Amino acid sequence: MVMALIFEHLDEWRQLSGSATDGDASELHGLICGLLAAAPGSALERIMQALEPLGEWQWQASHRQQIQQGILESATQLDSEDFSFSPMLPDDDTPLADRTHCLGLWCGGFNAGFGAGRQDLAKQHGQQSNLSDDEQEVLRDMEQIARVDPNLLDQDDANELEASYAELLEYVRTAVMLMRQSSLNTQQAENHQHEA
Repeated sequence: MVMALIFEHLDEWRQLSGSATDGDASELHGLICGLLAAAPGSALERIMQALEPLGEWQWQASHRQQIQQGILESATQLDSEDFSFSPMLPDDDTPLADRTHCLGLWCGGFNAGFGAGRQDLAKQHGQQSNLSDDEQEVLRDMEQIARVDPNLLDQDDANELEASYAELLEYVRTAVMLMRQSSLNTQQAENHQHEA
């Protein structure tokens, strides 16, 4: 069964975040994706519980079902065999500095969500799971992207900046899917050890 996507545009995520800014919407999507990447087998309710203290969003009870739908859709995209996942960011018509700022917020949200998801798993299983060298490198890279100051972009070569942004976005997109797959592999190995 193919799920029809309700939250395929940044406008819907802005509404969920309760904010008028693209940055808050991107950060919320990053948080959700971080939680999903860290704890791919977690029940929807555990993701909701882990998500709530991470942001300053004022969610109305009526938004709860929409947030859950957004989480399910994000998980579906992350697991898609056609690799259709993409961070929820402003479109290409938005100035590059604004897109870069939102990508930074998305990456910061991802790291916060990933960290919270791993902490939640550690509490569930009573043990800390160690990050692989590759996972640590991705999280460091995400941190560096989150720190980029879009106001320092040299606007002299717009084409080169656009190409660099596209490469960076592709790296983030691919890294997130690999982080989720790595977490799935780790969980499967841990489950196999507990069964033995």
